[in-house]
This record gives sequence, structure tokens and C-alpha cells, in this order.
Amino acid sequence: MQWPQPGFNFTPAYQISGLPYALTGTATSAPAYHVQFPYVTKFITVKADGGSLKIGFTANGVAGTNYFSISNNDTVTFEVRVKEMYIDGAHTFHIIAGLTGIPTASIPTLTGSYPFSSSDPYFTGSNSFTNVLTYEGIG
Repeated sequence: MQWPQPGFNFTPAYQISGLPYALTGTATSAPAYHVQFPYVTKFITVKADGGSLKIGFTANGVAGTNYFSISNNDTVTFEVRVKEMYIDGAHTFHIIAGLTGIPTASIPTLTGSYPFSSSDPYFTGSNSFTNVLTYEGIG
């Protein structure tokens, strides 16, 4: 018998310690540095090194007004479940994240706006989409 893989809302995966993920890089602007996690995160800690950074969870968010700023040498922890994030600013950053065992394919796409079109493959017929979370504040 095969057991199904845990999904995005599988609570026990967030109740145990996360698997470690560490990354040091230099952020870029236009386009922002795109971090893709191998599994859904439980938390993410980011440290700015050399200058301030903008942190967002969509490319549009970090390019617009839906981002979080951190100053040089500041550290911030986000307790969020995401599969990717964007970092803007030409400075070094350090990331430590706790990963769940949840595959990133199970997490919905995050967006602040999405074109409602009947030709879209995610369209369900009533201005809602399968596997897409749309809300203000994300980007």
C-alpha cells in the first residue's frame, strides 16, 4: 500500500523541527534574486549584510509595494509556508530556513492579482482558480 504525500495543510509537518536550509548570496535588482526552496518552509530567517534589502514573496510584490524592508545587519524571521521568495537590493544576504517534508508542488501559487479568463487552465467558472491564492498584500 502506498501512503499519500503530505499536502500544504498537513499540520504535523509544521509541528516538528524543520530540515535545515542555508544560503548566502548577493541580491540583485531588476530582476530581484529568486530563492526557490526544495520543500515548503516552516520558517525563514534573513540577515542583511552590507546594506538594506527588500524581501517579498512574489516578483511583483518586491518590485511594487508588497515587501518587507530590513536594514544592514538586521535579522528578521518569517513564520510562513512558502516555496519561494524574492530579495531586492545589491547587498549580501544570509538565509536559514526550516523546511517541512511537503513537496513544493502542493503549495498554491501566491499572487495579488490574477487575470480571470475562461481560457485560463486554472479557471473554475466562478472567478476562482484551482491551486492559486489571490489576495491583496502579496504582490
